[in-house]
Amino acid sequence: MRHHSSVITAAIIASAFNAADASSALADRLIVEPSSPDLTPESFDYRFDATRRWLGCYSYDVLQGSGWYPAVWHHTAAFTPADGDFEVELRRSWSERYCAAELGINNYVQVVWTNPADPTQVHRGVLQVEANGTDKVDEVSCSLVDSSNPWNAIECERASVNVSGSGDAYIIIHFSGV
Repeated sequence: MRHHSSVITAAIIASAFNAADASSALADRLIVEPSSPDLTPESFDYRFDATRRWLGCYSYDVLQGSGWYPAVWHHTAAFTPADGDFEVELRRSWSERYCAAELGINNYVQVVWTNPADPTQVHRGVLQVEANGTDKVDEVSCSLVDSSNPWNAIECERASVNVSGSGDAYIIIHFSGV
């Protein structure tokens, strides 16, 4: 009898996991389309937050002893050039799917602009991405604000795109340099 209850429990968890995984789909890719050929998205730093209260989807704060909190996973992915655009695949691990993890609020695209008049001048900045937008496409503006700052020379508006459901999410960046 013990074997049958283990099999039934595993079947219930597997069917719940498969049904929930289908309902918590994630965009296939994030595609960035810069208006300037000198602007390049370098990497996407993002995090997934668990949304289920299942075993393994919560962690205990050992350092501060403040209690249980949803599990969090951090990722950095490099953009791949594709037909003048740049794309990154959004794939969740098994544990992230099990916990129905969704993109959190702290997602950033690292952008780099090379001055076409002087290729030795390279400026960097970040574009914050909110993953709970209402549309699959958002257009933002970035500009060179402080060329003396090596890491935060570029300032961008915040992008808000919908990464829920299947299909790709797009961010179009309009850039104004020197």
